[in-house]
Amino acid sequence: MSSGFEEQFRDDLINKFKLIITFYSFLKFKHKYLHSVKFTDLKANVDKSLKKSQEETLNSVPKNELCQEDLAMITYLLNDSNDDDKFKRVMDFKYISKDQYEIENQSTLSAGKITNQSANDDIFNLKSMDEDINEENLYNEFLIMRVKIPASSCKNIKTLKVFILKTITNFCGRIDDFFNQNVDPVQTLRALSLPKRTVHEDPLNNIINKPNLGEKRRIFDNEDVARYAEIDEKDRINDFIETYLKPEIDMTIPAKSAMYKDNLNIPHILNVMLDPIKKLYTHQHDAVAELMNGRNCILTTSTSSGKSLVYQITSVWKILENIDSTMMYIAPTKALAQDQVRSFNLFLDKIRVLSDEEIISLLPIDVINKKDYVYKLKTMKISTYDGDTTQEQRRQISKWTQNNIRIIFTNPDMIHAAILPNHQQWASFLENLKLIIIDELHIYNSLFGTHVSLVFRRLRRVLSFYQGVNIHNMVWLGCSATLRNPMEAFRQITGCDEETISVIDNDGSPNGLKHIIIENPELENLNKRDSIGQTARILVELMKRDIKTIAFCHVRRLCEILIKEVKRLIQQDSNFEQWDYLLNEVVSYRGGYSAVDRRKIERELFHGGVKCCISTNALELGIDIGSLDCVVMCGFPLTLGNFQQQSGRSGRSVQESMTLLVCGDSPVDQYYCKHKEELISDDKSMFQDLVIDMENSLVLGDHLQCAAFEIPLNIEKDYKYFAHDVDFTIFENTIKERLEYNGNDHTIDTFLNNTYTCNEKYLPWPSGYVSLRGIQEEMFAVVDVTNNRNIVIEEIEMSRTSFTLYDGAIFIHQGISFLVKEFNSSEHYAKVIRTDVEYTTAQRDFTDVDPVLIEAVKAVNGTDLPIFFGMLETTIKVFGFLKIDKWGKVIDAVETYNPPFSYKSKGFWIDIPEKCLNYLEEKCINKAASIHAAEHAIISCLPKYIITGFNEIKTECKAPEKEFSSRTTERIRPARLLIYDSKGGPTGSGLSIKAFENVDAILKTCLNKIVECECVNGCPSCGVSLPNCSERNEVISKNGARIIFECILGADDESLKRIIKLYPLEDPTLNGSTIETIKVVHGTVKYSPNVKILE
Repeated sequence: MSSGFEEQFRDDLINKFKLIITFYSFLKFKHKYLHSVKFTDLKANVDKSLKKSQEETLNSVPKNELCQEDLAMITYLLNDSNDDDKFKRVMDFKYISKDQYEIENQSTLSAGKITNQSANDDIFNLKSMDEDINEENLYNEFLIMRVKIPASSCKNIKTLKVFILKTITNFCGRIDDFFNQNVDPVQTLRALSLPKRTVHEDPLNNIINKPNLGEKRRIFDNEDVARYAEIDEKDRINDFIETYLKPEIDMTIPAKSAMYKDNLNIPHILNVMLDPIKKLYTHQHDAVAELMNGRNCILTTSTSSGKSLVYQITSVWKILENIDSTMMYIAPTKALAQDQVRSFNLFLDKIRVLSDEEIISLLPIDVINKKDYVYKLKTMKISTYDGDTTQEQRRQISKWTQNNIRIIFTNPDMIHAAILPNHQQWASFLENLKLIIIDELHIYNSLFGTHVSLVFRRLRRVLSFYQGVNIHNMVWLGCSATLRNPMEAFRQITGCDEETISVIDNDGSPNGLKHIIIENPELENLNKRDSIGQTARILVELMKRDIKTIAFCHVRRLCEILIKEVKRLIQQDSNFEQWDYLLNEVVSYRGGYSAVDRRKIERELFHGGVKCCISTNALELGIDIGSLDCVVMCGFPLTLGNFQQQSGRSGRSVQESMTLLVCGDSPVDQYYCKHKEELISDDKSMFQDLVIDMENSLVLGDHLQCAAFEIPLNIEKDYKYFAHDVDFTIFENTIKERLEYNGNDHTIDTFLNNTYTCNEKYLPWPSGYVSLRGIQEEMFAVVDVTNNRNIVIEEIEMSRTSFTLYDGAIFIHQGISFLVKEFNSSEHYAKVIRTDVEYTTAQRDFTDVDPVLIEAVKAVNGTDLPIFFGMLETTIKVFGFLKIDKWGKVIDAVETYNPPFSYKSKGFWIDIPEKCLNYLEEKCINKAASIHAAEHAIISCLPKYIITGFNEIKTECKAPEKEFSSRTTERIRPARLLIYDSKGGPTGSGLSIKAFENVDAILKTCLNKIVECECVNGCPSCGVSLPNCSERNEVISKNGARIIFECILGADDESLKRIIKLYPLEDPTLNGSTIETIKVVHGTVKYSPNVKILE
């Protein structure tokens, strides 16, 4: 190809760029809110200018019209930068949805009006074209050009022209550099791909069916790609840290060598199955030995220390001893159970591939009927039994003897709702049960743990019925990496006697060096930290370097926003054609996905099919998702225990690994950024105590109803299952008051004498009235109707629909945006259609929690201030939504008309005295922030006095959009501290009544923690900042909370005045005190006819 041709090619491209940038800059100068121009409008005007130029120069050679190839080449040249910022883009040339086009070009005029206005120069005369009309009708998306230039900041035409000339000069320099650096620059540019219309494919199918790319074809020379390929696998993390991340905070946990024991007399066939493992770690050896000696065990060693192998060895060993033996594995989540089924099947495959003769040669010499024994051993099956199990699968499981199903992988919910009420159908399985495994035992805490511990006592009772004296041959195994007091936790959950329990904590597993790195992004746009953007950039870089990663997010929505941002960054990379395959290497995993989709994702994770998984804490537990090198946390998880669990997902062998915490604006995130040493502490006191409250009369009563339905209850005989944790008087009174007495005059069914059965209001199925995890909500189907697919992609709880499913909302699934077209509250579905927009939506809503009935009242701390307990009603109303860009800027506001969602619960409240509000006003302290901070402090102190976990007790969180607004509001809330049960429905969960009973001590503890804490305005230590605040702890005042606690605890006026002097006068324009959002409570709530007045 001649240099003359190349020069002509270059000159034509520069000429077209001049026309494009001049047109775009003048248009944006005149319409500052314009962000993109349709290619058809751009082409019409550029072609017109080219034609006019040809006529003026009398050039007989026709100039080429502007085509898509021209824009693709210009876009590439403008974005081809050697700057450190790999994601900086000057120009976009792509298809976007009509919704996105309209929203980003909308101000006082619509996008259509903008692009069809007349101006002095005909360069602004944008003509509608038939092609454009067809494009909208057929595809509902436009091909657009978007240039990120500050043309709108030019003050006049003269400075605008200077800017245009500078931009053209810059482009000429870039194209010259490109032509000088490439052997065949024209061919290279012509090889570029053109923008493609959105193809609505199933992202999971793309991941599952992706080709094996092998060595990817490289179109452009890329130094990073070549360098990444040369880095040895074991050095990738260090290279990433040193060359890309360059962190300010990089702590390390040193490597540890393995410790073994090998004196366990394991049967020969198990040795074959264990190959190539020759020796067990110390904790594995000791745990198997104890279990085989008939002792119950709690195995508390580090994450990924090989705890699963303990129960696998023990299960097979017990089956070898008695071929009819059965086992039950109990997991808190379906994903964990699926992982363990996969792992155990791989272990059993070692038997299945052996010939009959080989198995016989390895069997113990005392086996009778070896042929039948070998057949059962080789055909042994395991099965999950959970909410996703189909009816056909359940029928097969019910015939477990014929189908030779020996091990069931289930969860507490299925034991409670399906196995125990139907125990007659499970009789043979339960009679032969030899081992029960409770994995991730630390999950069973607080109210949920109380439910589960009672389910296990019901299970022990039914097992005693079937096994009789042989019950002592059955053992329990508990596994957890994060328990403060393992012995007590295991005893509380299982009901096993302490003298029968062995604690195994001599961890012999090795681990590689682990980096603990903290990234604290700089304050940027709107004075916020772009934690999502920073996390996404890190994940993309990790994927490019083939560092397998899991990223954890607090909530479902954050998962979807993060994966969407990751995919956007990949698509906008200047070397997209080099990295396009990464789009199918990232997946999200969270609650709400259909069972089919969850199984697809799990299969990919288990087999290492993706480089990056973005998850909620659904994958926090002991799930082996391949050899992970890195864990990234987008924000600090709820507790240090959660941090340890998530961090343990990486480095599941002895290789070097990394945990990277990306901090956001949350006070909790910033606290751990400053107190980083807490993240690497090996002090077990940082873990939670597993605390349950079996004397919670509401919960105990519900499970006794279920137990009496399963087998009639006898107070004296059955108390032994509850004796350690329930006072006999409480046990006896609960049964006598709530259950039905069977009498003592039965002559035929004498077993019914002096027993109790469940109350008839619990019939026909008591377990259906008792939810282990709170109220069972109705579910809404999310139906993808794009191109008439009509496929259910998710199921959403009713309480979430107000925030996620409303007409016009952007619903994100697997990082793909869907527009909610129809929400049908009566038929329980929402129809969604795919759309390609770059904004998200956030509901405009309010949540009011108001008392409706007083059931008990007493004085606070001996004062004349009353505290009330009773029925409350929570009302959630979504009245509109905002369209928000990635920086949190509101670009549109829309009204909606969803019906309100309300529910009843139990709780307590204190009406704040008027004099307290006056003290706050004296220092211009925000009243709502003070109340919100005080409520947070109360919730944070509750675990010291009652047994509660995160989100089991809630309050009415204050929203910054309302409290910091400069506009007056009609929604003025009462000055009231209010705490309520989030679970249990109208009867409550029994937690708030216990807090009510201990309120004086709780309030004093709150005050002391606030006074003693040195933080400025609230942190996790004093409890003013909570990790699970729905409003991100933005409306809090530590000083105001102290004043409130001092007032309600009865401090005298002199003391209060001295305290007030300690605090400066605040600026109401900064803390949002310029408008009234809180008022003194006047009037009273209705009293119950049976109200209790307590001393």
